[in-house]
Amino acid sequence: MTPQRVRVGVAFLIGIAVGGVSTWWLKSVLPTVRWREVVTQLSSADPVQRSDAAWFFAMHPAPQAAKALTQALLDDDDQVRLAAAVALTRLGDPALAPLLNLVRRSEEEARRDPQKPVHFLPGQFLRRPRDAAVFILSQWAKSSQKVHLVTRLLTSQDPLEVSIAQDALRQGGAPAMRAVLPLLQHKRREVRLAALSVLGAYGDAAVDTIGKFLTENGQTAKTPADQEVRQIAVYVLGGTQSDRAFPFLKQALKDPQLAPAAWQAIGKLGTATAKRFLLEQAHRFAKEQQMPPTQLVVALGSAQVDDARPLILQWLNAPAPRVQEAAALAAGMMRMQDAVPVLIRLLNAADIGVAAAAANALGIIGDPRSFTALCHTLTQANQPTRWQVVVSALSALQSLRRRDAVPAIERLLKTPNLPPLVRQQAEQTARYLRQFGQ
Repeated sequence: MTPQRVRVGVAFLIGIAVGGVSTWWLKSVLPTVRWREVVTQLSSADPVQRSDAAWFFAMHPAPQAAKALTQALLDDDDQVRLAAAVALTRLGDPALAPLLNLVRRSEEEARRDPQKPVHFLPGQFLRRPRDAAVFILSQWAKSSQKVHLVTRLLTSQDPLEVSIAQDALRQGGAPAMRAVLPLLQHKRREVRLAALSVLGAYGDAAVDTIGKFLTENGQTAKTPADQEVRQIAVYVLGGTQSDRAFPFLKQALKDPQLAPAAWQAIGKLGTATAKRFLLEQAHRFAKEQQMPPTQLVVALGSAQVDDARPLILQWLNAPAPRVQEAAALAAGMMRMQDAVPVLIRLLNAADIGVAAAAANALGIIGDPRSFTALCHTLTQANQPTRWQVVVSALSALQSLRRRDAVPAIERLLKTPNLPPLVRQQAEQTARYLRQFGQ
């Protein structure tokens, strides 16, 4: 490793420590100079000079250098970019506006020329302005003194600022979690959802925080927006994949407005406890000869509860179309080969949702026995009420990757008054099968 890289590595650790280590080494390298002279050095043709200037500002924060340091994030030398990022981390609030402006300009350039390939800066560190912004803000998010600079961006009306703040706060640990928590009570729905998204990234560590929010806000949630935020909180608990979330989700099942989300969240939880509970509830509904909640049936599939396969087969023939539809979705998620004959029959179900779900499930399972039936389903295109089923059948045929489906699709394309959605899917499927079909 070269001496330059050794010095960069040491300085990087010093910068992350936010000035907690002696600066004797830097003073031995750089003389005491005025900040204007060092800013000029940031424009030197020599990358070592530019890097030394940036490290000087890392040890001697100067708000006046914020714009120059931000521009250094575009330097071709990745050591210069790293040094500038550490300097901006030390600088704090004065660095925020120029930093966000740099990222915004970069995003706007990409939108103006979407066909232009993405160009990354050379080197190993912070190869895009957005990466640098997230790095800098994530260091602030780890500091109790600076985390407020990041959390306030969650209240911004600018989606770019909110997105960067979310990415940074997800790396902030305990200081970030404490700072984000009050935003769950923010008057704007978008802010509450952004805060929940951040908390959800902490998995098990966030369970108590989100569970407490659900418990304490059960009586005060009056508007549809309030209820939606609580439903999102339930989904987030499912994403933690922690058994500690299970009691909160089980309690949420008692709230009619939260129960659909709670069933899905328990399925997403995927733990042994969650799977056992789902299976017990499924058997209870079957024993009592009651139709199960559709979300419970879907949850059995998403959680891959193998012992529930006989019940899913049973519910494929249920008298309730929504239960049949849920069972078809579950059968697809579990790739149930033994469900294929029933799913083929359901392609002709009178209920559009059931027929479309059956087609989707057959596409996921990929059993060749479904090929002929799926091709025949395309003949339903002359019935406007069946167009959604036809689209699902086309997607399933693409998944089967059978080139001999192309003639059936070509006949479909000759159907009079074919809607654009169906035509687009048919043309896409035909192109794919001609190129990749077997």
